[in-house]
Amino acid sequence: YSLSEFLLMNGIAGMVHAAFSCQPLLILRPTGPITLMITQIYILSLQLNIDFFALMAWTGLGVSIWSFLVSGLELSRHIALLTTFAHDVFAAFVSSIYVVDGITAVIGRFYLDGSPSRPLFALTISSALVIIAFAL
Repeated sequence: YSLSEFLLMNGIAGMVHAAFSCQPLLILRPTGPITLMITQIYILSLQLNIDFFALMAWTGLGVSIWSFLVSGLELSRHIALLTTFAHDVFAAFVSSIYVVDGITAVIGRFYLDGSPSRPLFALTISSALVIIAFAL
């Protein structure tokens, strides 16, 4: 099993949840920081020769312990001290993840393919989508 199976499983679980829970707008799939964390955990599991799902389980256990500490000590009351600047920084971080990921995927195609036609097609489609997005 690998990262693609993990993401596929989350996608299927999200569709089943949306179909049977009557909450189709609930976001269950990974967001930018979660996707980045999962990718880094996967790379770490390859480097350390550890099972990816076991490492994810231990990571989830650590996050749950941290969450219990935060809720038990009521540390969420300090969220009122944050300004909109923190929200803007987080939004910039999330959007930059997708921008960098898209750019590296398009540039990576030039190194993987022998012929330039497929990478140039991907670059053309990506550029057209950016132009359409900015036009809207």
